[in-house]
Amino acid sequence: MNHAPVCGNALVTGATSGIGAACVKMLADRGWRVWAAFLEPEIAAQATEGNVRGLALDLEVDGSAEQMAGTFLRESGGGLDLLVHAAGYVEPGQLEWIRPEDLRRQLEINTVGAHAVTRALLPGLRKARGRAVWISSTNGRMSFPGFGAYGASKFALEALADAWRIELAADGIKLTLVEPGPVETPLWDKAGKTLEKYRETARPEDLQALRAALDGSRNDAIPVGRVVETVARVLDARRPPARVMVARCPWEIRLLRVLPDRLRDAVIQRVMRMRYSPRGK
Repeated sequence: MNHAPVCGNALVTGATSGIGAACVKMLADRGWRVWAAFLEPEIAAQATEGNVRGLALDLEVDGSAEQMAGTFLRESGGGLDLLVHAAGYVEPGQLEWIRPEDLRRQLEINTVGAHAVTRALLPGLRKARGRAVWISSTNGRMSFPGFGAYGASKFALEALADAWRIELAADGIKLTLVEPGPVETPLWDKAGKTLEKYRETARPEDLQALRAALDGSRNDAIPVGRVVETVARVLDARRPPARVMVARCPWEIRLLRVLPDRLRDAVIQRVMRMRYSPRGK
């Protein structure tokens, strides 16, 4: 792979923890001037240190992305060499349990949020002929029971990226999707706490199976450093890929995707029943 190390202005969303926080550190260590977007305004206000500057971003608030982008464009000189969009969360649960407002929130943050942030920052990306890296998921390639809302948000994110990658090419802007499998981040603990709201309404065996699936994802998770290394390789590439998967066993996803639908469904049902469901014992 040809390399073209470039340092300039970078903006990272989801900087509070997990992949976003790790990308902020990686970029700052490489000499980038990093604008780190936090959900919590109080953390953003205290985050300015060295070549890192904190910004506030709440993807559930109309106009927050535009306000954040305006602050960045004023303070940075206007050029954005790199956008890493890592903000997002998991809304676990069988689709029967999930209320329409919960599905809307999942899509609002994970999908509409990526569009809003990127659109608001387009003047900076155009000026610098910059790059955008969106953190997607292997769930953007295949949806699994208990994670249908999350999968829907990532499938939609991939659709946006496929269209926008071509639309932005005329401006010299490159867009890459990084698709991690489970990663060692606080996301899984937060998802487990979210499940507790279904304790009184879901069948106990179904809830237990989904808790076990979350535990399995946590146990199979890769270190966050592997995702950050993948982002770094994308940045160094003269011709970055459209998408790159990083997971413990990426071949499993690739294999499942080429199976006929009915066979794939049967395989997933069998594996999840054996691994997670008390009814399969």
